[in-house]
Amino acid sequence: MRMIESIEPTRWNTLKTEAIDMDSDFHWTDDRLLQSEAEVLRAHGVHDRLVIADSRSRPDDLARVIELLRERQERSGSSRTGVDCIISCLILSIRRFEDL
Repeated sequence: MRMIESIEPTRWNTLKTEAIDMDSDFHWTDDRLLQSEAEVLRAHGVHDRLVIADSRSRPDDLARVIELLRERQERSGSSRTGVDCIISCLILSIRRFEDL
């Protein structure tokens, strides 16, 4: 079995939104969002910070997310370390999966 096929998804016992400081400048990339999580984001007016990435059906979708985050960063006119960190982590993830 290929190593990538042995990776199991994380199991959450609570809403993922409970781990997010809604007042912070965050971006959230996920493949599946619960309706209740979407409602929490909408209630706080931060639903636009979510980016759905589906690499199961679109293997290159993380590359799309990287471009989207770069565009958001450029539009904001600021150098946002958080976005840079997310982009770096996504690139590292892509490289690791390509090596498996």
